[in-house]
Amino acid sequence: KSTLIVLQKQYSFRTNSMDSHQLLSGLPWDGLASQLSSSAALIDGTPEKYIEECTQTFLDLDDISNHDLVQQPSGLCMNTLVNGYEQSDIIDSDQADDLVSFYGLKIDNVFDPPQLEESEDALAILQDPANERFNLPYKVLKAKSVGDIVAGVSFAAEHGVKVSVKNVGNSFAGASTGKDSLMIHTNSLPKYSHRRIEECIPLPDDSDVSSDLSNQPCKMALSRNKPAVVRVGGGETWAGVYTSVKAENERIKGENGGRYKYHTAGGAVPVVSPMGWTWQGGLAATQMGRELGFGVDQVLQLEMVLPDGSHVKFGPSKWEDASADGYRYPRTTEVTGVCNSNPHAEDESEFIWEPCTNDVDFADLWFAVRGGGGGTWGVVVSTYLQLHEYPGKYVQVLPLNLDRQPESIGALEALLPYCDALGVGPEKCADIHQDMVLQQSRFFLDALLFPDRVTNFTATDSARCAKPTGMMIFCFGDAAEALLEAYAIRLSEQRDYLVNERGWPNDFVNSAAGYLGILEEGIDIAEGAVFPEGHRLAGLGEDGSNPPTWLSRVLPFINPIIPKQVIADNYDYFVSLFADKDLFSLSYFFRSYFAHVDKTDDQMSSLSQAHREGAFMFGTIETSGEVSDALWELMFGEMDFDGDFPGYLGSNHLGPISMGPIKSDWTKSCPMDWSWEKRAAECFSPQEAVYGTRTLQRLEQIKTDIDPYNLFQCNTCIGTPVRGEKETSSGKKTKKVASSGKKSDKGKKTKKGKKTNGY
Repeated sequence: KSTLIVLQKQYSFRTNSMDSHQLLSGLPWDGLASQLSSSAALIDGTPEKYIEECTQTFLDLDDISNHDLVQQPSGLCMNTLVNGYEQSDIIDSDQADDLVSFYGLKIDNVFDPPQLEESEDALAILQDPANERFNLPYKVLKAKSVGDIVAGVSFAAEHGVKVSVKNVGNSFAGASTGKDSLMIHTNSLPKYSHRRIEECIPLPDDSDVSSDLSNQPCKMALSRNKPAVVRVGGGETWAGVYTSVKAENERIKGENGGRYKYHTAGGAVPVVSPMGWTWQGGLAATQMGRELGFGVDQVLQLEMVLPDGSHVKFGPSKWEDASADGYRYPRTTEVTGVCNSNPHAEDESEFIWEPCTNDVDFADLWFAVRGGGGGTWGVVVSTYLQLHEYPGKYVQVLPLNLDRQPESIGALEALLPYCDALGVGPEKCADIHQDMVLQQSRFFLDALLFPDRVTNFTATDSARCAKPTGMMIFCFGDAAEALLEAYAIRLSEQRDYLVNERGWPNDFVNSAAGYLGILEEGIDIAEGAVFPEGHRLAGLGEDGSNPPTWLSRVLPFINPIIPKQVIADNYDYFVSLFADKDLFSLSYFFRSYFAHVDKTDDQMSSLSQAHREGAFMFGTIETSGEVSDALWELMFGEMDFDGDFPGYLGSNHLGPISMGPIKSDWTKSCPMDWSWEKRAAECFSPQEAVYGTRTLQRLEQIKTDIDPYNLFQCNTCIGTPVRGEKETSSGKKTKKVASSGKKSDKGKKTKKGKKTNGY
């Protein structure tokens, strides 16, 4: 029986002016504790604990890891320390050396402790338990079983307590915490990947999906010509998944001709959880995602606890071939779900899966969860992911790297000795260096986006290479060799131009192909997924490019997805931008992320069309200025500002204070020096900036249906108000997040007949 019946009477306490702590303290928390399994824990979420366990750990450890934070007993710590506070200051600087202001604190480097300009006690504000800006849950439920989650969500629903969801706490936007919420902490849930890699044996084509959905993951995988599936628990990280698949490959390679058999399309950072990464879309650049699809495209089945406390599992039960329309995977035509009537059983073999009685629209839920973000639709307990045939070795290719050292990539200083050996003076060498930068930038744009322009480099080769946030190009199988060969051919094709018009020595052209080099290669990317033996965290997942930081590295970050057509129409501009700001720049603050691919979905996910039709995501710390203003003009300058907003921001790297452009002029960024209220009223919300008007409206309707009292809330998530918006007593926003959604009477403006509000 749904516990939401009584929620309407109780809900108003968390939106009125009374002290919510006083009301929360009067709830029967001991009763909830008595319903939990013996190994679960219900912990107070106090500022004192956050200061002692989280802030102090940042201060104590120079080599701090996410694991140092995850292992703290309260479960409160996050990858970004100040996500434990409400971030209410607006940033008015776009300079990389003066990035942020936070409650009077200045932080010049996100990895270093903050400083106060006029005070010796720089950390006093962050370490004051009376600071009213702590953004912490009232209680943390460290769940060990599905039954614990059901008990916690049912309690929250009965008493009108907000719910937040957290595994590792790597959300850039701070979505894994919520002030005065009941946090469902999933890190201690069962891990399945090490024991649930299942090879899929073909069944008769006319066999049905079983009533309990036990054969559904493999049946769906086989329809996609995938050899196996892996079940991933709600508390796992990518490190656990990768090492589990690698261990299985090692176990069976003897019977597979000494070759690995399976490959996972997952995230780049081993310590990140699939349970956050996937639901935001999942950019799998380091795992061949430009061929295999986004993270959401890997999902075959979901197991969740919904806002009404029901324990469900669901997935597609019918599909049809869509290859004639260019899709890699079949189109889902029916989604089926079942409910567990015995969720408190100690062993899941005692679960009783049967038809649901709570009228859940599982097709809507399948659409919403896969791309619509985590933490807002319920708690994901586990999921089945498809595994792919092993594609061969992975290779990291470095552009313009003469001594194979990442820190010298693109550096003129590294080129000077080569010039000197050929009798080329410093001034001419600088000219050649600039030529090489532009030449490799042009080559990489062609190879990754327009492979038909590259001799002896196929579309398949291109799809097997990608560029994550950083300088390396990741390729799989023979694609790296094809890339290097194609570059050598490109140089040969341009020899006359480079020698006769640009003044390159002929010998320089001969050797230039070697300036595109291999940094690293290996059998499986899981080889570097865990800390090595001898390290104090040996065997645990590496932090990779996402170590803990004092302040969000993406606080003022915007990450627009640039449509491929915009690149084609403004090719020379992007060659220069790619060269000057990205490929050969060590700055973190201008980065392209080539991980986008179209037609790898089942045509029933909420990931935006901008993600699927984009060329790349371009991250910049510059919220308004020369680069961003130019990008917005290219993307939106000839669109109808009264129509539906198409969505353009990448969701995986959304910052905690990200907003869309000004509603009245999409070519203008939302000013950082506006008040929160003005930003909320006059700029597109981060949700609309990610999903676009139409998809957001559908997601908000599904949110209302599945969570009518907005129990689950998280920053930048569907159904959660933007700071500056007001809520009614029902928890709904007083103004629409999306714009009107009505088409203007004006005709659409287009650019070269191609540019519309749907890109």
